[in-house]
Amino acid sequence: MPTQISLLVYKGVPVDFSEYRHTALHALYSDGQHDWLHVVGAHPFFKFQKDSENPMTEPPIAWIPVCTVPDSVTKAKLIFACACTSVRNGNSDRDWNCQNWVGEALTDLVKIGYLTKEERGAAIGKMVETILEAELEDVSSVLDNCSMKKIIYTIYTSVDLFVHRVGCFSDEQLGCIDMTIYIQPYNIGN
Repeated sequence: MPTQISLLVYKGVPVDFSEYRHTALHALYSDGQHDWLHVVGAHPFFKFQKDSENPMTEPPIAWIPVCTVPDSVTKAKLIFACACTSVRNGNSDRDWNCQNWVGEALTDLVKIGYLTKEERGAAIGKMVETILEAELEDVSSVLDNCSMKKIIYTIYTSVDLFVHRVGCFSDEQLGCIDMTIYIQPYNIGN
C-alpha cells in the first residue's frame, strides 16, 4: 500500500475561532507507521514539527484525504519535502500560521510531483470550509472599554484570496456596525 496523505483540522485553542484552528498534514506509510507534519508555536516562534503520534489532546474535527503518493516517494523524501517548506516568522508575516503552511506545503508537494493541483485544490477547499465553521468572535466583548476598534476576520479561500471584513465601531455608534468587504489577492503558496 503506498503512502496516503491527509489534511487534518483541529478545534481552535484557546477558543474555537477560525484563526485558531490548527491544521496539519498526516502521512500513513505502507508499513503502517504514520506522522503528523505541521508547524507549531506562534509568531515569531513558529517551527516545523514531525510527530509520530497525535500531538493534540483532541482528535481532529476533519480528516480530509488528499492523495496517495507514488510508490517512489519514501517516508524520508516526504518528511524532507515538508521540512523544506518555509516557516514564516518575519515582521511582515504576523498573519501567517499553520493554515498557510499546509497550503504552502501542499503546493511544494505539487511542484515535485507528489500530488496534483486538483488534489491540492480539493483539499484546501475542504480545509477552508472546515475552518469557516468555527465560532464567530463575540464583538461586544471586544468592544468593552474602548472608543474605537477594528475587527478583522481573515478568511482565505480555495481560489487563494484573502477576504477582510472590517467593522469600525465607536461609543457613539451604540451597536450600529458599518461593515465593508475588501478583497485583496493573496498567494497561499501557488
